[in-house]
Amino acid sequence: MPKFLYTILFLMITFWTLLMKHWFLVDPIPEGKTDVNAVLIFLLLLFLALITTLSIPIYYFFHKKAPTFSNLRYLYRKSLKWSTFFSFGVVLYMGLRAFNLDTAINTFLFLVMYILMFLQLRSSR
Repeated sequence: MPKFLYTILFLMITFWTLLMKHWFLVDPIPEGKTDVNAVLIFLLLLFLALITTLSIPIYYFFHKKAPTFSNLRYLYRKSLKWSTFFSFGVVLYMGLRAFNLDTAINTFLFLVMYILMFLQLRSSR
């Protein structure tokens, strides 16, 4: 296991711990009101936790496809790009749901933007 993955594992555990701490220590919001700061902090922590968590299996997938490739940091950066893409989709849709913006038109526009981002990321090197 490359040494930089220990740092990533430490960050992953830290972000998940902070997310759980925020989840259990923040008071519930009364119905009809939205605490914007609490929601944004939760979504940011979830985004960071998902990025670090998803990057590790994607890294091992890329490493398995090219076992003789010696630039492991490049493979990790590539996996970080895709984990950021997947995490962005999950967190942005949850943000739409949290602020009651998940109408049909917004969801359709989100999907169009997400597909265009996928096509852009896939074509870039």
